[in-house]
Amino acid sequence: MISALIVFAQVAAPVMPAGASIEFHAQVLAIEQMLAAGEFAKASERLNDMPTAALSIAWDDAAVPQDQRAGFAQARDTALASWNLFGPSIAFTVQPTGSLGFKFAPTSGKKSHDGSTHLGMWLNLNRPRAEAVIGLSRGDKSTVTSINGVHNDVARAIGSYFGVGDSPVSSTAMYPSHFAAGRSMLMRQDVDAAIGNLRVLDALRAAAAQRQKVTPAKSKLVVGEGFKLGKMLQGEKKQFTIDLKNEGDAPLQMWLKPECGCTTVQGALTVAPGATWPLTVAFDSKEFDGDVTKGIAIVTNDPVQPVRHFKIEGNIRPMYRFLTPAGPVAILDEQGGSFDVYLTFKDVEPFNIKRLDLNGLPGEVDYVAWQGELPDPQRGEPSAVRKGYKITVTIPDRIPPGRSPGTLILSTDSPIVPRVQFTVQAQKGIVALPDELYLGVASEPKAYKLLVSRPGRPFRIMGVTSQSPAFKVDYKQVTTDEYALEIAYDGKAPKGEFSTSLRVTTDDPKQPVVTIPVIGTIR
Repeated sequence: MISALIVFAQVAAPVMPAGASIEFHAQVLAIEQMLAAGEFAKASERLNDMPTAALSIAWDDAAVPQDQRAGFAQARDTALASWNLFGPSIAFTVQPTGSLGFKFAPTSGKKSHDGSTHLGMWLNLNRPRAEAVIGLSRGDKSTVTSINGVHNDVARAIGSYFGVGDSPVSSTAMYPSHFAAGRSMLMRQDVDAAIGNLRVLDALRAAAAQRQKVTPAKSKLVVGEGFKLGKMLQGEKKQFTIDLKNEGDAPLQMWLKPECGCTTVQGALTVAPGATWPLTVAFDSKEFDGDVTKGIAIVTNDPVQPVRHFKIEGNIRPMYRFLTPAGPVAILDEQGGSFDVYLTFKDVEPFNIKRLDLNGLPGEVDYVAWQGELPDPQRGEPSAVRKGYKITVTIPDRIPPGRSPGTLILSTDSPIVPRVQFTVQAQKGIVALPDELYLGVASEPKAYKLLVSRPGRPFRIMGVTSQSPAFKVDYKQVTTDEYALEIAYDGKAPKGEFSTSLRVTTDDPKQPVVTIPVIGTIR
């Protein structure tokens, strides 16, 4: 009798895509270890429970109000279609039973980590049957789940089912948010991760069927935690490199997403086992002033830590500063008045003013070249020689009582900052901040606070009364020109739309009474 010994050469395991979840990656590695050990039947059995490109969905909307079912079903179908926008198609079927089930309940049954809010969706990924429970309300239970909420929940559940991990990019479908108001869109990278996961599973199924052993392999990203830019002048650009090292035995797949447009990097790349990639990063400081912390999200196929956040820190010395020596709020007389704003350059003159306009306030503006000594209290800088422009804002007497904002808009000859804006505040008389007390929806006793203020011009409050017995008011002096009002609502105002007022009596003969409206809805 002649026996034959057939030896199959062991082949490398298929490369995982960037963006696979930790849980999915662990399941794939477990299957690869079975194939490496020659446990082909066991691997095939486990693979039977894993996703394929044909996904059956069970949809149970019995708990959904009848008038919302059609809209929710349409949101589901739109979410399913979004998974086929970028590449090979996934076949979705909706039927009574399926590999991924959706059902609705008053809430999802799960709360946030601190127990304060209800999550929008709870997903149980136990295979072979996964189930998503979508809450008809979420957050504090007063937020009703919208059609957009259903769309986002379905899109994210599909991605999780296919083994896609949480995205670091906010407002996208795989970002872990349960309370987004708008419709979240899928990123191409998330779809690529899902398709890549399915291709890995297909390759492992073929290996199991052919009784082919594989060699498990995994990538490992080694990268520093961050880079310190040091001190920069606003508008300066700086380049540096990040060493991305792969200490694993599988190719390291990755894509990178900067936190903002101030940072640019190569979008996607592959690093061979044992190799290091010097990634060039460019940072533009023109939008910043002071201490800055930004970051780059690095999404990889590292099975232990697939998402890293690389931190970029620096201190940006401003190209220019607006200073208001008389204080942040200009106090006007009954006849109006004028005040000065200084546009200052400490060391250099980066631009000239071509045009100056004032929006939001009636008045006129003028400017002249200026040089002198001024401190910068906001930045903690003592008085120092500065130069730039002195801008004079003149407001006529027709400005109404209260505090009014305006915007200085400067056109410059600088290609870096061709347009510069600064908000100014002008105040006539004693004002309440805010100028009305908005209750919102009040259903029980509650306390409110506001300020009564006239910066730089002392006054006294002689008394405060409420036009409604449901409100009691105490006040205390904070400074010579500011008082704090503490308003207590007893929960007993008439139900429905509600309005009343608080009457503040002062020692100013020109403004003996300040009236503060109180509005809201009582339940």
